[in-house]
Amino acid sequence: MKKNKILIIVIFLCFSSICSKAQNTVSLNEMTREAVHLSTNSKVFLVGETLYYNFFCLLNDNKNASLISKIGYIELVGDNEEILFKHKLNLDKGIGYGDYFIPTEIKTGQYKLVAYTKWIHDTTASAAYIGNVYILNPYLQNQNNEDSESVNEIQISESKNDGFNEEANSIQIEINSNIVNSRSLVSIDLKSSFEDLYFGNYSLSVRKTASIEIQDKTVENNIKIKWKNDFNMLPELRGEIISGTIKSKEKDSLISNIIVSLSIPGKNYVFKNVKTDQFGKFKFNLYENYKTSDVLIQIVDEQKTNYKIILDDFNFIDYSNLDFTKIKINQNLEDWLVKQSIYNQVENAYYNSKKDSVLIERPPNLFYGKASIEYVLDDYKRFPTLKETFIEVIQAGAIRNSKEDFKFKVYDIGDDKYGHFINYSSLVLFDGIMIQDKDVIMDYAVKNIESINLVNGTYFYGPSIFHGIIDIKTKQEDFKLPDNGSDIVTFNLESPLSHKMYYSPNYSENSNDLKRIPDYRSQLLWLPSLKLDSNLKTIEFYTSDIEGGFEIVLEGFTLAGKHVVSKHYFEVKNPR
Repeated sequence: MKKNKILIIVIFLCFSSICSKAQNTVSLNEMTREAVHLSTNSKVFLVGETLYYNFFCLLNDNKNASLISKIGYIELVGDNEEILFKHKLNLDKGIGYGDYFIPTEIKTGQYKLVAYTKWIHDTTASAAYIGNVYILNPYLQNQNNEDSESVNEIQISESKNDGFNEEANSIQIEINSNIVNSRSLVSIDLKSSFEDLYFGNYSLSVRKTASIEIQDKTVENNIKIKWKNDFNMLPELRGEIISGTIKSKEKDSLISNIIVSLSIPGKNYVFKNVKTDQFGKFKFNLYENYKTSDVLIQIVDEQKTNYKIILDDFNFIDYSNLDFTKIKINQNLEDWLVKQSIYNQVENAYYNSKKDSVLIERPPNLFYGKASIEYVLDDYKRFPTLKETFIEVIQAGAIRNSKEDFKFKVYDIGDDKYGHFINYSSLVLFDGIMIQDKDVIMDYAVKNIESINLVNGTYFYGPSIFHGIIDIKTKQEDFKLPDNGSDIVTFNLESPLSHKMYYSPNYSENSNDLKRIPDYRSQLLWLPSLKLDSNLKTIEFYTSDIEGGFEIVLEGFTLAGKHVVSKHYFEVKNPR
């Protein structure tokens, strides 16, 4: 009777899976493609400054915020297809943000800031955001190319602090005073008489107006990138996708229905396993908050040494058709460059007093939930070998010798309703890495093991069935499998950027503490992911010791998909 019930359940699950796949195929074909827009705090930067950006993932047809992709990508690309950085963002209802400190090693030049998701692909790649960024480095010599036929001149020009003529349908920026002193409180109100042109997602930047003008003939809207020919990505609906193919070594044929596991080792490790489809393809969805780490993917099969893993190329954009124009720094920029460089050096010298706050992210939960029993080995007498430790300490588990390998076993506690799976192997994890060949851990120094967790009973996980789980954690979380073949691949995986609360001083509360610290901030405020959901929004910030003109820029999209940019200017001027 039990066998019949199990057979019915298996048939039902298989049928449900087939129906689900069919429904997913239909929904993908009908799913609207995405477009990306980026707002930044400036287009011109000196080395030593920070580029801030806000990422808007939109539906390509109506520019409403997209709920499809959960991951966004940003790259800063230089000449010769050099990638200065590649960031990943966790998107919350289509919105994300990040920053990049520009190091002094970067040469003066024109760069391209590229932003995209894996669901914007079309024949022209016009849905990706591509914008020009200009970086000036006064510290490196011999950067000018005066003989170049294509040169952008950067020249001094007057600051345009004559105000901003707001359109009647834009968001109004009202300020408590257009002329304020250094280290003074500034209060601005964001409001509009048109609700449909107000409610939405925005970024707010308050920055010193640059006294330079760039003569650039490049039209950003005409800049295009190309996808590589084999680009065929799925939308990252749940999280980041890691994918690849399993092939036989000998004939290079596709291997279907074989289990593949992924591990991101560490204290709060991530472990997943999937089965290849009829084309030998596998796909992992990473929706956990993991940290940057080496990722290990391995084939789980007795014949694993006959197969090889081929990961899909993560770099699927072709930048070969991007044109970069040389920049010539005009000599009359010298005074401005010297003054601004001094400001930046002073600010960076006091970095430790002005750090941004990194928001704490919830670590991933263990996939099996709570362990049935946990053994913290420091609570027991230590034994030199793993086998002795199981004999003397781990009473709920055992290690058995066999002709070919060691067998790890978890004893049942109470009734196991799936007792007919008792002959299935236990899952053994070492810092989150699945151990198939038990010989590699038998000689591991037990003094370096912190704890051993056991989960009893039958455990169904992905396409696998295990009779119990043995989860071994080391003190340093540094266990590594020996690199012994093409059935295992390791690679470094950068995690999505952590969310931050950007530094903004409060001179009313900390005036004594901040009194002796110089304040040469050119960027007075950066508020990404700013949601406007009421008729009036008041924002406050403090000015710095720098005098001159400052620009307030609010940019974003309303809930109706309208792109809004509002600006206002004010001056910091102390009485003489």
